[in-house]
Amino acid sequence: MSGDRAVVVEVLGCGRGYGVRAVDCVRRAQDPPRAGRGGMRSGSGAGGGCVILARETRKGALTVGANVIISYDGTPNDDDALALGKMLSRAGFALALAYVRHSREFDQRREDLAQHDAEQRLERGATMVGDGEIARRVVIGASTGDSLGQLAEREGASVVVFGSDYRTPPGHVEPGTSAQYLLDGGSVAVAIAAAGLRTQLDGAIRSIAVPLAGPTNDVARQTANALAAKLGATVRESHAEPVDLIVVGSQPNAPAGHVVIGGDVRNELSSARSSVLVLAGGVPLLP
Repeated sequence: MSGDRAVVVEVLGCGRGYGVRAVDCVRRAQDPPRAGRGGMRSGSGAGGGCVILARETRKGALTVGANVIISYDGTPNDDDALALGKMLSRAGFALALAYVRHSREFDQRREDLAQHDAEQRLERGATMVGDGEIARRVVIGASTGDSLGQLAEREGASVVVFGSDYRTPPGHVEPGTSAQYLLDGGSVAVAIAAAGLRTQLDGAIRSIAVPLAGPTNDVARQTANALAAKLGATVRESHAEPVDLIVVGSQPNAPAGHVVIGGDVRNELSSARSSVLVLAGGVPLLP
């Protein structure tokens, strides 16, 4: 239905550390939808025995299956992630914005306020991207990195996009705690936007570098060539000159489908002066 949109609320676990009990999840699933703005309804099961709870912001069905999930909390460094996600979308990827709440409030009025604030953050992100119909996910989980990794697996997403750590100088890349979590064994590719990229929200990826040599980085070259074909970009084997995106693969002994970075990739991250895409072992990112 044209104009339908939904914000999905997912409970990724129950009990201590999540601020929600299994009995509360079951009770909410059994309750009839509440009248008024954002009625609740139950969905498919989630980890820890809880159900997924969905709060609709417009009438219509929930949307699923985004290719690129952008971690977004409304801070300037996550505005950088928006810019990179928007650039990648021009290759044909579908986008979703995701915000992680770390607990659910037991007081209903506080819960409604916290949920409202989360939805407003994502609304702001959608406005910045310029896509009022972009999918939005409000996820509840103790760990941002783990929660986004689980969300990506369930939705079949190809990559999670983060901004750099908030202390990163403009033009540099530094993964924050949540990105680092997925870089250490996660099962989805990770993109990290260069600090300050938000000033190029309507920019484009025109040049891509694959700086690491060797057959183990074939997935990076395959990815770079596929992205370049879609974006009209050029591919370089070095980033000695400024580029818009650096693509690197996981280390040679990384389990298939998992991100494990070695010293060479860490050096690339430390010296990078552009956004970086880190791929899971043996899995190219193909538009």
